[in-house]
Amino acid sequence: MRGTTAMLHLWTTLVVAYTAVRDRYQSMSRDEKEGGYTTETVVFTVALLLLAGIVIAAITTFVNGEVIKIVSPNG
Repeated sequence: MRGTTAMLHLWTTLVVAYTAVRDRYQSMSRDEKEGGYTTETVVFTVALLLLAGIVIAAITTFVNGEVIKIVSPNG
């Protein structure tokens, strides 16, 4: 019986925590929609674009190097 009570307490705590976090997130997301983009969103987007550019440049360099090895008659 004691294990059931502990599980019920844990379940209740998790539901209350989930509800509080969900409500806070929904209220914040409504506020952000009215104000446009935040600085954090812009910085994160620019960082992702830079990372994508670096990955594409690295792959392109690698592929070009391998193509030269394949095409070159001296190996």
